[in-house]
Amino acid sequence: MTDAGQIVEPPASSVLQATREAILAIDESQRVILFNLAAERMFGWPAAQALGQSIDSFIPARHRGRHAEHVKSFGASGLAMQAMDERLPITALRSDGSEFPIAATISRAVVETPQGPRTMFLAMMRDISAQVSLQADLARATAGVRALVELTPVAIWIIDAGRIISVNRACTTLFGVEAAALVGAEYAGFIEASAQAVVDAADAALARPGSIVHVPAQVRRADGALRELEVAVTALAGQGLSTLQMALVDVTERHEEARALEATQRELRFLAARSVKAREEERRSISRDLHDDLGQRLTALKMALYADSLEQPAGRAGTGRPADPLRLVDDAIAALRRIASDLRPTMIDDLGLFPALEWLARSASEHLGIPVKLALPASCPKLSPEAAIAIYRIVQEALTNSARHSGAARVDVRGELRDGELLLTVQDNGRGFGPGDPSIAGSLGLLGMRERAQMAGGRVAFGKAPGGGARVTVHIPIALMPGGQGR
Repeated sequence: MTDAGQIVEPPASSVLQATREAILAIDESQRVILFNLAAERMFGWPAAQALGQSIDSFIPARHRGRHAEHVKSFGASGLAMQAMDERLPITALRSDGSEFPIAATISRAVVETPQGPRTMFLAMMRDISAQVSLQADLARATAGVRALVELTPVAIWIIDAGRIISVNRACTTLFGVEAAALVGAEYAGFIEASAQAVVDAADAALARPGSIVHVPAQVRRADGALRELEVAVTALAGQGLSTLQMALVDVTERHEEARALEATQRELRFLAARSVKAREEERRSISRDLHDDLGQRLTALKMALYADSLEQPAGRAGTGRPADPLRLVDDAIAALRRIASDLRPTMIDDLGLFPALEWLARSASEHLGIPVKLALPASCPKLSPEAAIAIYRIVQEALTNSARHSGAARVDVRGELRDGELLLTVQDNGRGFGPGDPSIAGSLGLLGMRERAQMAGGRVAFGKAPGGGARVTVHIPIALMPGGQGR
C-alpha cells in the first residue's frame, strides 16, 4: 500500500487469482492487500470491499487477539512458512456473520514498492467444514461403538498378532481380573484344552474377511473356576492383517441347565416305564393280601360256623370249636382296615398328619419287626391335603426301605419347625447310602419320594446318618395360621 493509500498488486497476481485455494495477503499493519477469487467465494466478500479491510473483519471477535499474537510471533520467528492450525484451531468469519473452520498456511514475502521493500504475509486457506463435520460424526460413532462394546454383557477382546490389545468390562468380569492382567498377554494362554481349536478359528476368520467363525472353548478364571464358552471370531476390517475381535459368550449355566434337564428327563422316562409295572405290582399285592389274609380268615370263620352248626343243638353255644368266630371276625376286620389304610390313610383326613404318623410308626414296628421311635413338635401346622399325604407317603416309604433293604435294627423319625418349613428326618442304623450311591438315582421308591416332595413345593435329600445308616430329610414349606391344626 502506498502513502496515498493505493493497493499494490504483487507480482504473479494472475496466478494467485486462478488457484483453487483461497489466498489472502495482509501487510505489516494487518490490512488486506490481496484477495483472490477463491477467497471471495469462501468469505462472501467482493475483493473491492475486502481490500484495505483489517484482517479482524474475517475473524470472529473472540479469536482476534490470539490471531494477532500468532502473526506477530510468526513475523519474529524468521520462518518462511508455517501451518497456522498447528498451534491453534482456526475459525473464519463470512460476510453474513456465519463461522466456519479453515486450514491455513501462512508465509512471508517481500515486495518492492515506490517507498521501498515491504513485508507482506500471505495466507493460503481451505474450507474444512465438511471434513470437520465428518470427523465429528466419526468421533460420535466411535464413542457410541466403544460405549456399546463396554456396556454389553458379552465379554469381548481385541486380538492383534495373537496378543490381547483391548478388553471390555464384561471380559474382566468373566476372567475375574483387571484389564491390565489381560492386555498384552497371548490370548491362547487363557484357553483351556481347546486353545488350538480357537487358534484355527482365528486363522479361518483372517483368511475370510467378513466371516464369523464359531468355536466352543473353555477358560479358567483367576479363582480356578472353569467356564464353558462359545467364541465368535471375526477379522476387523481396516485394522490390519492380523487384528481380530472375539466375543466370548459364557454358556456354563446353560450347559449345566441342559444337563440337569436331560437327567430329569431320563428320570421321568424311567418313572413312566416303571409306573405301569408299579401299578400291576400294587394290584397283585392287594389281591394277595385280600386272598391270603382276609380270604383265609373268612374261610376259617365259615368253617367254624359250619362246625358249630353240626356239633351243637340249635340255640345252644357249643364248646371245642376250631376257632372263636368273634375273634376271627375281629381279625378279618383288622386285616381289612390295614389293607384300606395302605391304600389311603383316612386317619389323615379325620385326625391330622401327626396322629397318622404316630399310627404309622406303631404299625411299622409291629409289621416290619423293628422299633420305630417318633419325636414330633407339640402341634402340627396347617398343611394342605396334598402336602400332608406327601409327607405321610415319604415317611412310609422310608420306613419300608429301612426294614427291607438296609438291615436296620432301629429307626428314628424326628420332626421340627424351622425357618418356615416342616422338617422331617427318617434315620436308621443300617447299611445306609451316600450322596454318590447309584441306588439313589435308580431306586423307584426314592424317585417317588423326590417327586412327591416337589409336588408339595418342597424337597427331599438322601445321605448317610452320623455313625452310619441311611438318612432321608424332607423339607416342606408351611403357611402358619392362627390356631394351627393340633395333634
